[in-house]
Amino acid sequence: MNFIGNFQNSEAIQSAISRIPEPILKQISCDWAIGRSPSVLSPYSDHLTRDGRPYSKTAHVLYEFHQDHLPLYKRNVTVVLPLEVGPKTVIHEIAHVIHGLGWWIGFNPVCDYAKTNYMEAFACAFEEFITPGTYDPIRANEWLWFARMAKVGPNEMP
Repeated sequence: MNFIGNFQNSEAIQSAISRIPEPILKQISCDWAIGRSPSVLSPYSDHLTRDGRPYSKTAHVLYEFHQDHLPLYKRNVTVVLPLEVGPKTVIHEIAHVIHGLGWWIGFNPVCDYAKTNYMEAFACAFEEFITPGTYDPIRANEWLWFARMAKVGPNEMP
């Protein structure tokens, strides 16, 4: 993981990373843009999220296709944290990185925000798996899916 920015040693980031099972962490490859405006990474940084928040002040993930202004060799999945956030937000964004590995499966929404789309449903369910008690409990079959992924890593899942 490459850290670009100011607070890569923040307690929130270290706390979040320490909670992610090792088999999952080993397979995550991403950059981190921390404490920086995402404008250098994406021409879409002045856009608003679906619920009206500016990306310049919102934690989010830029996938390679968001970086079409860069040469292919410079594109990489990037977690963007323009402001200091808590560990649960970092875990949520890591879930989006995992989802980007190809796990485009649906999960039941565990909170209102998870009803936004299937990507948020996955991220909120992963957040609930790592930090239980945040939202409604995830279903047993979803918990078992995450538990298996925690043992073998996302790239080894059937």
